[in-house]
Amino acid sequence: MGYLVKIFHTEEGWFTLFLLCVLVLLPVLSLDEAGWVEGTEVLVGIVLLSVLFGLLLAKSALPRYVAVPLGLLFGAAAAFLIVGQVLLPFSRLPGRLGPFWGWVQQIIRGRPAGINPLEPLVWQSWRQGEMIADRLWYWIDAGLSGRTSSDNLMFLLLIAAIAWALGFYSAWCTYRYRSPLVALLPPGVVLATNVFLSNKGMGYLVLYLGCAYLFMLWLNSKAMERAWDKAAVDYSTELPMDMALNSAWLIVALVTVGLLQPSSGFNPVASAFWNYASWPWGEVETVFNRLFSGLNNPNPDLGTGSKGALVLGGSFERGPSSQVFMYVTTDEVIPTLAEMRGLGEDMEVPSHYWRGVTYDYYTGRGWANSEKTSLDRTPDQAVPASVVPGTLLSQTVEIVQPRADVIFAANQPMQLGQPYRLIALGSEDYSALYMKRPPLAAAHYTVVSNLPKAGVKDLRKASTNYPSWVAKHYLQLPASLPKRVEDLARQITAGATNPYDKAVAVQSYLRQLPYDQNIKLPAGDFDAVDYFLFIQKGYCDYFGTVMAVLLRSVGVPARLATGYLPGAYDFGARHYVVAERDAHVWTEVYFPPYGWIEFEPTPSRALIPRFEGSAYETMEEPFAPPEEPEAGPGGRKSWLGLGFQWAGQVGFRGVLALGLILGLLAWTLWPLVERRLTRATWVSLAYQRLCRYGAWAGEGKMPAQTVLEYSRCLQQRIAQAPEKPLPWRGRLTPQARAKGQEGVAAISRMYSQAQYSPKPLDQVAQLDAAIAWSKTRPVLMRLALRHVWDSLIRTFKNEGKEPYHEDAKMTNSR
Repeated sequence: MGYLVKIFHTEEGWFTLFLLCVLVLLPVLSLDEAGWVEGTEVLVGIVLLSVLFGLLLAKSALPRYVAVPLGLLFGAAAAFLIVGQVLLPFSRLPGRLGPFWGWVQQIIRGRPAGINPLEPLVWQSWRQGEMIADRLWYWIDAGLSGRTSSDNLMFLLLIAAIAWALGFYSAWCTYRYRSPLVALLPPGVVLATNVFLSNKGMGYLVLYLGCAYLFMLWLNSKAMERAWDKAAVDYSTELPMDMALNSAWLIVALVTVGLLQPSSGFNPVASAFWNYASWPWGEVETVFNRLFSGLNNPNPDLGTGSKGALVLGGSFERGPSSQVFMYVTTDEVIPTLAEMRGLGEDMEVPSHYWRGVTYDYYTGRGWANSEKTSLDRTPDQAVPASVVPGTLLSQTVEIVQPRADVIFAANQPMQLGQPYRLIALGSEDYSALYMKRPPLAAAHYTVVSNLPKAGVKDLRKASTNYPSWVAKHYLQLPASLPKRVEDLARQITAGATNPYDKAVAVQSYLRQLPYDQNIKLPAGDFDAVDYFLFIQKGYCDYFGTVMAVLLRSVGVPARLATGYLPGAYDFGARHYVVAERDAHVWTEVYFPPYGWIEFEPTPSRALIPRFEGSAYETMEEPFAPPEEPEAGPGGRKSWLGLGFQWAGQVGFRGVLALGLILGLLAWTLWPLVERRLTRATWVSLAYQRLCRYGAWAGEGKMPAQTVLEYSRCLQQRIAQAPEKPLPWRGRLTPQARAKGQEGVAAISRMYSQAQYSPKPLDQVAQLDAAIAWSKTRPVLMRLALRHVWDSLIRTFKNEGKEPYHEDAKMTNSR
């Protein structure tokens, strides 16, 4: 006992051991708060035991190459025995010690003693150890063979081993090498990583930084004491404690100031990390999710758009508040909130799902893509699509949190405004679009999407003659899918006669089930859809998966889509605000020739609105596959070809009627636009009209003419105009000429003032310009018609002579 007290009463003091235990406990407490898995409370005893074991070996005479392997081997055994509950149940030992002592006495006396009272407990521990070893071997085999594991005990064993290694390493570096910075670096990295991944435990990180500073200061003071003792320097023994207390106040002040500082929305270090680590991190994330699919997810907002697969995991937590992920601005005409209220109608903002990655291959425990061919493309290369033209939607996307390089867009992207990378599924389809390089700062891109405008009537009449690439990728089901899943699919869709009604039936069935984020997965091999139908609850990953699998079971092609919900529309900024909490998973069903149509099986989300009618019922062949439009430069789809195709479908009368409607609408709305123009802009437009009408009348403005010179020429043209410019119109009175000349002079004068005078126009300038134009326009219109009339007469009466040119005569007369 005295030997142990002598060891623990080191030169560094008891306070050093206390601070060291606190520092290595903080990562463990942070893991426990994150709630990745149940049972993390056992890590406290493991990490304290590792610190004591590291202290003993550090103070021993064993060399490093013996002590370190011995400590790690003992840690692996301790993690296996404690976490796996392989040790003898101590609660039952006191009751067996008396019989065991009696059994030993019988053996000593040479009498028959029977069975050892502790033997059942030993065999129980042995069988428990064999079971844990089998589970560990199954987990290793699943990792090597590409299967999915949901055994949370393996994750608990892993973090128990890490906790032991942290405690042992920190104690070893502190007491063997007296290097506090090196000792505290690994626990700090583990703590910061857990805070980053879980978005919990920030208080532990702050406390860790303060204690680490105090720990290094304390050890530094002890090193100074040793140096002073060696140099025979007299000093107070209370000096280290005074330094620690005074430093504590400084630490509290620094931490407080740091917490009060505003956080930056853009972190260049984090952005640089995601720039270079996005793809490898996606692969690591995929493998981790596959090996530990049963874990709870304390921070579902962290998703990076994994390039590998989607594993159906356990519980997750998402708080009510969440950071903004991106802003989306569209070219749709959306009235302001005040205009909506003024109309007195129940209007809704257009709702779009921002799709990111889709999956075609169901593994039984999650989703992957059967093919992943990466193709780099330029902006003039259109995204492959084989659907009928719908409504084109232009979107400008700004991703505020640029940790992923996935391109999000509504439904079917057609064209991107920047180079991109396409993950192809064969030659006809793709699974995702990515930026060619992950952005360091906020990402900006423009994408044009084709939105299907098919109604319920169209979808019910959709063809079931699916293209070969659709049947190949989107009807796949694993051979291990239980037969009762297929039986349930047929039972749900028994009354449906077409794929759309089958999809609606499955969607309605699933929306009756409860939405629950707390899912506890069983250990071993099982099918996720079958398990969901057994527990009858889940979240969007499960609802989307189950709908896709049930539809595939009855011959309807479907896939899983991941991305974001529409978000909230900001009427002031005129864009959609999409937050991290809007991350979502849904089902998409293929309807020839309209393409992929979204469905919402998750009961906590609103149904996707769809109109009951038909958008193609007037076509002679509404369900014929679309013809390929003309190819423009670089293989780009020609929108001119699509325009001619549309014009041929609606006919000449339809195009003419549309043109008249648009013209009437523009003529009606233009006065409203003019009212919002500034006075200088309005006068400039009036002068441009003056020049345009003057050119039509044969008096175009020369490049070298000033405003005043052109005004005089135009006034002279009006003064020399014939009294009867047109045979079918009345005479041009002197009063009309005077008004026209007056209007030309007024508009020219105001234009010169607006362009060249430092004095701004007065408030009535716009009204004066309008009055002046109303006087000038009728006169110039008559002269323009006379000019056209004279040109036609000269053309028909030309007999080889040089035609009479009134403009030249008037120019010579000047």
